[in-house]
Amino acid sequence: MRIKQLMTSPVICAEVPGNRTDVLHLMIKHHISGVPVVREETMELAGFVSRNDIFNNTGEEQVAMIMTSDVVSVTPNSTVVSAARKFLELGFNHLPVIEGGVVVGIVTPTNLLPLVAANGDVTVQDCLEGGCVPLHRLTPLGAALRIMRLSGARAMPVLGKRGLLCGIVTDRDLFDATDVSERVSVSEMGVAADEDPWSWDGLRDIMRVYHSERRLFLPDVPVEEIMIEDVMTAFYRSPASGVAQIMLDGDYGQVPLVDAEGKLTGMIYCQDLLKVLLTA
Repeated sequence: MRIKQLMTSPVICAEVPGNRTDVLHLMIKHHISGVPVVREETMELAGFVSRNDIFNNTGEEQVAMIMTSDVVSVTPNSTVVSAARKFLELGFNHLPVIEGGVVVGIVTPTNLLPLVAANGDVTVQDCLEGGCVPLHRLTPLGAALRIMRLSGARAMPVLGKRGLLCGIVTDRDLFDATDVSERVSVSEMGVAADEDPWSWDGLRDIMRVYHSERRLFLPDVPVEEIMIEDVMTAFYRSPASGVAQIMLDGDYGQVPLVDAEGKLTGMIYCQDLLKVLLTA
């Protein structure tokens, strides 16, 4: 099967030149985790911006300074297996689809999940790849974001009393809770030692530059206030096909794993399930 049969098209894109705030609003409005960046008034690929790119560059405002410029892509005629291998080996969550130098589509692991759901011979245990980073329900959002960035996790189970699973928080939840604060900052410009204080250049010691500054911030509340409480779970021995269908039905990017007593044992991501396509 070819990518053109599964890709999402048309594509929501950001442009350069552009600013971070516009991209932030675009991603929140459409509930997407990343957008290709194209050159103004064209669909020529210039880069890619993900949630992580924004979280990791909170002091930058220009899209060109935030985006990843070296973008891995596929073509409409690329095979699904080759795309699955890129997702698994490179750890990406998006692959722009390029034809004739322009963006014609985008493919994510979710686009490939219907193929996983159609294969019932593999269990979740056969697909597990990464670890699991749980949080306590009273963890502040700022700390949750820091833990997410340091661990590389895209979602974290939330534990309550007796260490039992009580919810889940994802990078989407943190992203949607993010606000943009705008303030006016003042920069004072000083005099160099070798300058005449009465010359035009010397007048800089009494000049102040006022500029608008936008900062991202998270509310000072615990994760329990934004977490998803109604959590779908699975077991190590659950069929990968069934978990893929759960993800498709609920628009989930991951499903926590529990044991017979309901205690957390791990997390399976949709990206992990793509291993099914490499063994089919």
